[in-house]
Amino acid sequence: RYLMLVGVGIGVTPFASILKDIKTKLSAQAQGAVQSEFIPVQKVFFYWIAQDKGSFEWFSDLINSIERENINAFFEFNIFMTGAISPNEIRAIMIEEGVGELENGRPRSFHDQITGLRTKTNFGKPKWDEIFQRMSTEYPNQKVGV
Repeated sequence: RYLMLVGVGIGVTPFASILKDIKTKLSAQAQGAVQSEFIPVQKVFFYWIAQDKGSFEWFSDLINSIERENINAFFEFNIFMTGAISPNEIRAIMIEEGVGELENGRPRSFHDQITGLRTKTNFGKPKWDEIFQRMSTEYPNQKVGV
């Protein structure tokens, strides 16, 4: 019923087609598609782990499009960067975060400065023990596929 997908480094490539397929079927389902197009899971947790900022660039467009159309919060994205960022990148992030709190008089929508996504980037490796504990607590007696 719940699916955890974990992509690391260049190993994230196969997930592009998997996520596109799920997104397409979810959209069809929302528009009243036939039963054969239904998705057999209730929620997808996607963990994307990469070493540097550049690794996020090519795949971010797909994630961004899914975030925009995330029907009923079906997808939960968890992004981790394991490598260091330069002092210049840190400075640019701090400036971007601090400047322009309002855009055209309204609060600016949040976009992560590392990936450009709505999902914030976590630094370091995922704490899998905590993640699996959270899953077992939030979804007791449920089957979670990894």
